[in-house]
Amino acid sequence: MIQQLIVQSLYIGTEYYLFRPIGNNQYKEVPFKIVKNAIYEYPNAKLSQGEKNYILNTIL
Repeated sequence: MIQQLIVQSLYIGTEYYLFRPIGNNQYKEVPFKIVKNAIYEYPNAKLSQGEKNYILNTIL
């Protein structure tokens, strides 16, 4: 369950963080960038398909 991204508008080339719930009211920061209306993932910080869909459908 993705709770929310703490961003209001996303800009191309800027790094953002998705806060992934990991239990006990704790979150893991998962970095990503927006590249021409797409998401660039870092090799050591993969987003799930649900997280990608959330970013693309809700924020962009």
